[in-house]
Amino acid sequence: MRYKDKACEIVGDKKVFGQRIAWIRLMEDGSFHEVPYDEFKQGEAYINTSTISKHLYIESFKQNNSFDGIHEYQFRDPYFIFINT
Repeated sequence: MRYKDKACEIVGDKKVFGQRIAWIRLMEDGSFHEVPYDEFKQGEAYINTSTISKHLYIESFKQNNSFDGIHEYQFRDPYFIFINT
């Protein structure tokens, strides 16, 4: 995704007065910003490049589903739509 012609990744989101707001991290300087979703330029596909985000998704999936480990087929769960496995 791009914000003001800079590559970014979505870290979180929320709704404020009916408007969706995203927490984003700009790739070039690592800064965080809150921006409305309608200010993004969508690319072909969203690929999360943050290894920390990927690790958090995996750990939260294991905790929420009471798993000790995770199998390859479980990465096809819609929960993992935003990470590149």
